[in-house]
Amino acid sequence: MTVAIRHSFRVCHGDGSQTLALTWIDRVFNGNAAVTLFFVLSGFVLGLSLRNGSAFTARSMGAFGIRRFFRIYPVFLLSTLVVLGCLWCSARFGWPFPAWFGSAQGYHSGVLHPGTPPDAATVIFNLLMWSPSLNLVTWTLGIELRCSVLLPLLHWWSGKLSLRGRSLLLLGLVFTACLPKWCLLLGSARAETVVSIFHGAFSGYLFLFYLGYLLPEFGPAVFNKINETPAHWLLPWAPLVIFLGADQWGDELRILQGAAAAVIIGHLLYGTEHRVHRWLDAPVARFYGRISYSFYLWHDLVLIVLARTLAHFVPKSILAPGALAFGGVVLLASLAIATGIAALCFRWVERPFVGWSKRITAPHGKRSDIAAIAASDASPLPAEQKSPPPAKAA
Repeated sequence: MTVAIRHSFRVCHGDGSQTLALTWIDRVFNGNAAVTLFFVLSGFVLGLSLRNGSAFTARSMGAFGIRRFFRIYPVFLLSTLVVLGCLWCSARFGWPFPAWFGSAQGYHSGVLHPGTPPDAATVIFNLLMWSPSLNLVTWTLGIELRCSVLLPLLHWWSGKLSLRGRSLLLLGLVFTACLPKWCLLLGSARAETVVSIFHGAFSGYLFLFYLGYLLPEFGPAVFNKINETPAHWLLPWAPLVIFLGADQWGDELRILQGAAAAVIIGHLLYGTEHRVHRWLDAPVARFYGRISYSFYLWHDLVLIVLARTLAHFVPKSILAPGALAFGGVVLLASLAIATGIAALCFRWVERPFVGWSKRITAPHGKRSDIAAIAASDASPLPAEQKSPPPAKAA
């Protein structure tokens, strides 16, 4: 949702006093910070799954990778095929994107461009998640999938280490994320080029997943001590300021931002409960939590269509003075459309493939039980069932 709000108010460029307001919206609803939080949270959730699973074997690692693949790839494939289909039909029949759709400048003008249909190499690289050119927000999905596959190896390795050893492993992953910068400092541009390939694919972000993975091991003890001191009143506001401002302070590698994200998640799980935490258990928050993945994929595409249409039919002389108002209208319209598409994808794509992946990876004697479990995991919680607050749930 943070990414959606930030992108929506980037559609129109304001002038005068609106510039300051748009700048603050951009900083408070920080999309880069939201992605960092997502990676740390993924490491936490996947770590719980690995700890509750069976002993580490080649079969269990393969089953884990299959489940992650079918959790991520089907909706991604559907959205990519829809984009390709729209571009092909527009180039051949002039529908659904007319000729003016490609000439309208503004938000993500290089995406959904009917005049430049993608070639075979572009399609292949997008389908392999090595390029996000067809849907720019999908750059995070390849990282998520690759780091998800590597996390079981870190889980196995962590089982053989002490707490100090796991801390050193985390520092080693942070050092690995810094390798491109080290290469530049040492004057080796060729090494930096090679290392950057791995950095962009997974090594620059794997420490964020492992940081989330370690939260259940370090979090309870750390936050129990913090809760007994006056410093607990600083949470979560002090780390929230660092979290939102880190990329403004040159934190390109997300190290400071990732640490702040881990503190925020740890505070929600193990810290002192505040009244604001109850908002996370509201029905609307739980609903968007269920459809968040599909919503993330579809919202930006919907937003591009609305932004191009707005730029074509509304003169710039009207858009600039009313940038905030038009941004709010685009936000509401895109939220409504993307929510409907995401709800359908969750019901007809995500849930069936999650259940199917659990059935095919379950031991033969447990497959009938897994089908029922998968259905209950993917289905919405009953309206009358109330979940405990985050701190008590943890």
